[in-house]
Amino acid sequence: MAARPNLILKTPIERRSKATGEVIDTVTEITFRSLTLGDLVAAMDASGGAKGTMTLQLASASTGLPLSELAGLDLADGAAVLDVVASFMPAGLKTGAAG
Repeated sequence: MAARPNLILKTPIERRSKATGEVIDTVTEITFRSLTLGDLVAAMDASGGAKGTMTLQLASASTGLPLSELAGLDLADGAAVLDVVASFMPAGLKTGAAG
């Protein structure tokens, strides 16, 4: 079994209380799991074929983080997340080539 990749965030995610706005949790590191065919199908269905949305759906499936937190990542951290997600994809899916 391959090791699960981890990513240390340059700008941590701060989770805040809806009632007070106080920081109640901070995410400084993200752990990824490999993606499954079911993850890909679900992401394709949820995104309606929009590539950016599909990639965020796959990132959410891999990390367990909600889309809203992923979308709010600092650009450098977000790009790093997308790189890890892309590393799970077979070559044909990365390029869009069939067969």
